Amino acid sequence: MLLYIALALFVNVSPLTFSIKGKQQSCFYDELEAGEELTGNFQVVSGGNRRIHFRITDPNGSVVTEFNNSKENRFSFNAPVGGVYKECVTNPTNSISKKVSVVADVVKKDDFDKQSLQGSMDSLQETLSSITREQNYIKQKEQIARNASQQTQSKVILWSVIQILVVLSATAGQFFFFTRIFRKK
Repeated sequence: MLLYIALALFVNVSPLTFSIKGKQQSCFYDELEAGEELTGNFQVVSGGNRRIHFRITDPNGSVVTEFNNSKENRFSFNAPVGGVYKECVTNPTNSISKKVSVVADVVKKDDFDKQSLQGSMDSLQETLSSITREQNYIKQKEQIARNASQQTQSKVILWSVIQILVVLSATAGQFFFFTRIFRKK
């Protein structure tokens, strides 16, 4: 399992999720150049008392970063010397049956391909610009349709008023015509 974790880190597959039984330790490794930055975080997601010991040692065995009885934490450091750095997670729980599940996410600073990231940002910017242009186009079309609808509605109202006036005029004319006929008789 350690080999899998180490390979996963070198292939830049992260975050890692793994379980550790009580009083056991699990380690993984990163090869760093002197001055290279390593950044990461870890979190206990279940089991035990949800606390672990986390330690990173340099190739000389000196402790670079250490967290005891921690549920979650973040770390970042520049490698003082080049070589293979050892990152170990220990489950301090006394009971062997108690195991903890840990999620660890560790990234070397140089793993971020700046050109690829810039390309992604440029692509995202172009996509956002395209969406903005499309929204403006749709707003213009909506305004044109709204204006046409309002003009049609105005014409319908005007025509309805004219029809009402014609019907009222015809009714008034018939009323006067019939009242005149019946008065003469």
